[in-house]
Amino acid sequence: MGCRTLFSFKYSNEDFTIKEYPLYNFTYPSLLKACSHLLSLKEGMQIHGNVVKFGFDTNIFVQNSLISFYGKCGETKLCCKVFELMDQKSVASWSALISSHAKVGLWSDCLKIFGDMCRDGKFRADESILVGLANHGRAEEAITVFSDMLEEGIEPDDITYVGVLRACSSVGLVIF
Repeated sequence: MGCRTLFSFKYSNEDFTIKEYPLYNFTYPSLLKACSHLLSLKEGMQIHGNVVKFGFDTNIFVQNSLISFYGKCGETKLCCKVFELMDQKSVASWSALISSHAKVGLWSDCLKIFGDMCRDGKFRADESILVGLANHGRAEEAITVFSDMLEEGIEPDDITYVGVLRACSSVGLVIF
């Protein structure tokens, strides 16, 4: 069922009320995803209005879905507006914002946003470099990055360990 069908049902059926059909924070991401696949900007903006009207505009999952929706529709200014109004930003928030700018070819803005994300502490560069090196067959360099992380007192997490195990495995240091 597309956005137009959902909205025509909602607005043409007088018996449909919020009291009878309660809305939840997980309702909106699904609706926004459907609208983004159809590039239905008008309907998605109506959903955004309902998000605000019914008090879901501070829910991080709904906010991330709005950023993603506007990004897929090529509306980077609206993405930025939603992002700027967020009290708390997750990695998903930053990623959706970067993706929205990449979609329309604003590469320098992507790099700026990425830098802001790093400064906000939402990105562990060493970990990402290690995993990237391991995934691209550069095991010795990945192991060196891991060693440097340990020397600097950076606590490895599960992702880091998977990356270093992959690196070690690719050069025959680990046998499964």
